[in-house]
Amino acid sequence: MDLSRFSSNDLINLDLKATNKEEVLNELIHLMDKNKLITNREAVLEALLQRESVASTGIGLGVALPHAKTEGVKGIILAFGKSDKGIDFNAFDGKKVHLVFMVLAPEDSITSHLAILAKLSLLLKEEKNRERLRNVFYSQEVLDILSGD
Repeated sequence: MDLSRFSSNDLINLDLKATNKEEVLNELIHLMDKNKLITNREAVLEALLQRESVASTGIGLGVALPHAKTEGVKGIILAFGKSDKGIDFNAFDGKKVHLVFMVLAPEDSITSHLAILAKLSLLLKEEKNRERLRNVFYSQEVLDILSGD
């Protein structure tokens, strides 16, 4: 599965300003909103915060995968943010997060939503991929990594 088809250069922020989880979510939601990919910003944030209240999506190794199914989106969306200084995301390993992939999907996209999360998890399990993502300078580099290049 080519994950880049769910993203674009406009959905990538290589210089997150956020210092905490909610700020990160808002920064990435802003990218989606600016590009007219969401229909209800408040519903999207609420769905993401609800998911985070179950358990942190900070999966460790400097990575977070916030995700939600919501009717507030027009389709499946994948946004990416990078923080050089790191963000407190209540990650399972207690370390700061530097790479954040946000996945949003309509309520009825259960299979696709899970497939994307599984593919991202496999991609990010590899140290070389995390290292490449930490060192990107251009958004196209992120899309290349997501496409398997």
